[in-house]
Amino acid sequence: MISKNDEKCRALISEIEEVESQLAATVKVSKIDVYKNASLAARLGTIEAPSIIYTKNGEIVAKENNVSKENIINTIKNIES
Repeated sequence: MISKNDEKCRALISEIEEVESQLAATVKVSKIDVYKNASLAARLGTIEAPSIIYTKNGEIVAKENNVSKENIINTIKNIES
């Protein structure tokens, strides 16, 4: 979840896109602006930005508010194993 109105979130977009390109064979990234899509964010259980919601087979398997490229990659590796 990102907010294009938030400077920190805008800075993280490029890091998230790097992870997406590095792991394109195993992950799909969807970026959601929590202000424009507040109802979807609420259904996913978060309205805080930035945050990451990880899903596997359509189920939420992890949530993270400590968003960094390193944390994203580590969480994905843990989910895959």
